Amino acid sequence: MIYDIFHLRFSTPLHIGKGGADLDDTDVIYRSDSLKSAIYATGLPIFNDWSDPTGFFGNFLLSSAFPFLGNEYFVPRPIGGMEFDFTDTAVTLRAKTAKKIRYISLQLFTQWMHQPNEKIPAPAAHISPDGLFLFNAPNARNVFIKEVQQRVAKPSDGEDTTPYYLERLYFAKDAGLYFIANFNSDFLKQQVCTTLRILGDNGIGTERSSGNGYFTFIDASDVSTIELPDINNPTYYMPLGLYLPQKTEMQNMNLAESRWDIVRRGGYIAATPYPELMRLRKNNIWFFTEGSVFSTSTKPVGRLVNLKPAVDRTGLHSIWRDGNPIFLPLNL
Repeated sequence: MIYDIFHLRFSTPLHIGKGGADLDDTDVIYRSDSLKSAIYATGLPIFNDWSDPTGFFGNFLLSSAFPFLGNEYFVPRPIGGMEFDFTDTAVTLRAKTAKKIRYISLQLFTQWMHQPNEKIPAPAAHISPDGLFLFNAPNARNVFIKEVQQRVAKPSDGEDTTPYYLERLYFAKDAGLYFIANFNSDFLKQQVCTTLRILGDNGIGTERSSGNGYFTFIDASDVSTIELPDINNPTYYMPLGLYLPQKTEMQNMNLAESRWDIVRRGGYIAATPYPELMRLRKNNIWFFTEGSVFSTSTKPVGRLVNLKPAVDRTGLHSIWRDGNPIFLPLNL
């Protein structure tokens, strides 16, 4: 199946929060629920037809934003079921090396989709120096470096300043984040492209007011297509974004044969013109993560949820999070 692929090329460092209060650790991927909501919040004042959230969220699917480097695109390593062939790694180091690999070249991953019982070749030259990425080609490089910066919070009530630490990602020159999308209409695709140009100037992630998370996006050069394989009669599905199942979908799954992880989503309200509302927290909810593998013969769908807190405050808007990402079919 043919999908659109979008490239985000960062001009500044990036910090992606993991949902907690600490800033001394950054995530590496920008989750699909945040990405889709950021696009929606940015484009809503521009496009009147986005006033119906179900029309926007229900008319295209996307993945989380994963790292890329040059022509190498990476996806999360699936939870369980993938083995590696370390041809030139000492036997005593193979388990440790395998444990550290978190992201797989999309080309290797699609080969594994067709032959899931075959080991993935993993010579040392194909593994990034930090051990996180398995490349399809030799001479693997680090996709990013991390830097921890010390800062000082200045309270407004005259109390003593408080130091804190902020970890940031610096992408290599030809690296950044990409996401995959599937649109029901070319018109909506063009609207999203317009919105991404604006979102790049606004930034994504946290600490944007300090110059983090800004990226460039140019329709002509940063949008292309990619083909992902179709699998006949799949018995498993793997989400490429955060997944929030419908109740009926859970009844069709064999969770005992599935392999999954969950992540809590919530945090403080950010996209609001009312500063006093930014002290409110969204409702918390748990999603299945990217790389989970679900035993089901029916393709999952997911659902949209509103995390608006149940308080009566003027100006408090709906907070939509979409749990319907792109799924890859598997036959394990």
